[in-house]
Amino acid sequence: MKITVHHEPNSFEILRPDWNDLVRHSGANTPFSTWEFLATWWDVYGAGELWLISVRDDADNLIGLAPLFMNADRVLCSIGGLDVTDYCDFIIHTDYTKPVYDAIADFLMTHKADFSGLSVYNLAPNSLTLSLFCEALEGYEFKVTREQVEVTPQITLPATMEGYYEALDKKQRGELRRKMRRAEAGIDEKVDWYVVGAEHDLSAETQKFFALMASSSPNKAEFLQNPQHKAFFEALIPRMLPTGWLQLAFLRVDEEVAASYFNFDYDQKIWVYNSGLTYKYESLSVGIVLLVHLID
Repeated sequence: MKITVHHEPNSFEILRPDWNDLVRHSGANTPFSTWEFLATWWDVYGAGELWLISVRDDADNLIGLAPLFMNADRVLCSIGGLDVTDYCDFIIHTDYTKPVYDAIADFLMTHKADFSGLSVYNLAPNSLTLSLFCEALEGYEFKVTREQVEVTPQITLPATMEGYYEALDKKQRGELRRKMRRAEAGIDEKVDWYVVGAEHDLSAETQKFFALMASSSPNKAEFLQNPQHKAFFEALIPRMLPTGWLQLAFLRVDEEVAASYFNFDYDQKIWVYNSGLTYKYESLSVGIVLLVHLID
C-alpha cells in the first residue's frame, strides 16, 4: 500500500476522480463523506494545514481516505465541523478495512512528532473507526478517549403511504389526516409545494430558505448570524444540485413560502439536514404537511 499526505491547496481536485467511488464502497457512505460536501466545507471553513491522507493499493486504486487538517494547536481534526456535518469519518473500502486502518495508524505513529493529538468526531455508532482504528492506535499505546454526545435518529418507513398511516396510533392517524385534509381543501388558503430544481433561481431559493430557517427558532437565527455558515449553504446548494442529491423543498400558502426542508436524497435514504418555517400559518401545521408530502 502507498500512503500519501496531501497538503496542497488543490488536493481535493487531485483526489476528486476517485473520491465518490470510494465513498460508495465504504462504511462511510453518507452525503457528508462525498467530495461535494467535504470540498465545500474546506473551501468555506478550512484553516490550518490540510492533512488529507490517501491510501492506494499496488494497482494505484484508492482504498482509503482520512480527511484531516491540523489546527492551530497542532491537533489533527476531522474535516467537517461539528456545526454543519452530521457524520465525519475515515473513508475506507469495505474490502480493506483492517489493513488500511492499521496502515493509517502506523503512519500516524511514525509521524507523531509532527502533531500533538488527533480529534475525530461525529462518528456513526457503527463506525469501524470506533473499533478497528481505535484498537490499532491503542496497540501503539496511544491514549484514546471515547465520548458519546448525541445520536442522530433514524426511521425505517413502510413501503406505502397507507402503511405509514397505519403504523401510527389511532389518535395520531386521525390528527394527521385532519391536517392534510385541511391543507388540501384550499377553502381559506391555497396550499401547494415544490422541490427546487435546475429551473429555479438557486440564489433566490436559498435566501427564502434562510428567512424561514431564521424565523423558526432563535438558535437557528443565531446560527445564521455567522457569515461562514451562510456562505457554506450558499456554496453547497449549487454544488449538490447537479448530483441529484439535493432535496430543497418548500410549502407555500397563497404563494408565500411557509415551510421548508433542506434534505439529501442519497443512497435510497432521505437525510433531513435542516428546516425552517414561519409561524404565521401555524394553524395549518405547515411543517408537518410538507414533511408528509415528502414522505409520500
